Amino acid sequence: MQIDINTAGMDTLVRRFRALPKQAERAEKRAVGKTTTKARSELVKDVARQNQITQKIIRRFRSARKISRSRLTGIAWLGYRPIKASYVGKPRQTKRGVRVRRFFFEGAFVATMPSGHTGVFKRKGKERLPIVEQVIELQRAVQSADSVRDRMGDEFIKRFQQELNFEVNVKGQR
Repeated sequence: MQIDINTAGMDTLVRRFRALPKQAERAEKRAVGKTTTKARSELVKDVARQNQITQKIIRRFRSARKISRSRLTGIAWLGYRPIKASYVGKPRQTKRGVRVRRFFFEGAFVATMPSGHTGVFKRKGKERLPIVEQVIELQRAVQSADSVRDRMGDEFIKRFQQELNFEVNVKGQR
């Protein structure tokens, strides 16, 4: 996710607070970090809510946050690849298939591989092999990313104003 911020209002804020260039730079770095963290959090919440999966699973397998201090950029990343069904919850074998939380895979079975991985599998045809591990698609993840991106522009300006206020009025000229 890339968020382009209009920096026109930032110069006005710096002049209004009478901030030194060093103070403005430190405030901008912290604002980028906090905005990136917020973007990642909001993205995980949206995708988890839409797919009825816990946020913990999304965070563990599909999200990351990176902040480059040298270029004042932040990256909130979310992978859109499907999540293995066995990662979502404990698979329960039934007569008709396998249930994992609210998801049901008809004709599937639970198996433990030689590596120790327990998964939900389904045969491709009528033969014994090949088998395919069942996955859960992350629906509308791209739309969630677009929605979060639209909200983060204003969030950055708000965070920058808070951090600039902190730099000027609390920390002082250090």
